[in-house]
Amino acid sequence: MKGYHVKEQHRRKSWVRDTNTDAEVTSLTYLPELLSALGLAMPVPPSVITRDIEGETFFDILYRCDFNARQNIHQIEKVFSVKEAFTPEWVPGADLALPVLAQENHLVSDNHYLLLGLDLFAAVEQGELRLSRQGWGDNHLTGKDMSASEFLELKPRPVCLYAGVLHGEAGQPLSPPQLLGWLERMRQVHGQPSSTMVLLAPVAEVSGFSGWFGLYQHKDVTGKALQWQSLSVLAQDAHFWEAMKETGLAHNVYVSSMGASTAYRG
Repeated sequence: MKGYHVKEQHRRKSWVRDTNTDAEVTSLTYLPELLSALGLAMPVPPSVITRDIEGETFFDILYRCDFNARQNIHQIEKVFSVKEAFTPEWVPGADLALPVLAQENHLVSDNHYLLLGLDLFAAVEQGELRLSRQGWGDNHLTGKDMSASEFLELKPRPVCLYAGVLHGEAGQPLSPPQLLGWLERMRQVHGQPSSTMVLLAPVAEVSGFSGWFGLYQHKDVTGKALQWQSLSVLAQDAHFWEAMKETGLAHNVYVSSMGASTAYRG
């Protein structure tokens, strides 16, 4: 892990990377298409999440949930040089938390920010399918902690949504056979899921990008076979959004102390 505090005019920002960063950046190539299919929009261009420093790509720590951004605020206040290297502190949590707004007439009826947590993981390594270690109960699928996100301080408090993001080798989109093969192998080894879970995946064919697909499990949906669907179709399903909310809350417990201060604890 490595990081830089960078001073730009009157602002200071912290940028971080680890061994998974390059694959994560590749897997986010189609983030604009993902947000569009979900009917969500960031208030800033998605491109601001990353930047190149000395030939390597870094993430803005504000959009990460697996680095300690809260402790970092105290460190960066002491930075006066234009660029200063530092070693970020890793914490368990989702890879990304993106503040987003729902488009008009969205099924998630909220006039304020939503916080979209995404955790990226590979379905293919060295040409072989890789299954979730804990089966359908893996927290990549059921929800990861977002308590490290500074965006949880927004007022009013944003509603948390979460989805795991499955990708191919080195962050590339999955091919249709890989997408279907992964699900079939998961069924063979782990059966049907019993916990609420949400999983999304970018898919590409030889001719180019095919779009985002997703699947989910929710307690209010029974007798329905688990299958990949176009994300634009899933986004019209109210149960899909209920699942996104449940996974968003799965590891985030809101704690209030006499109304004087608030915090999130995983």
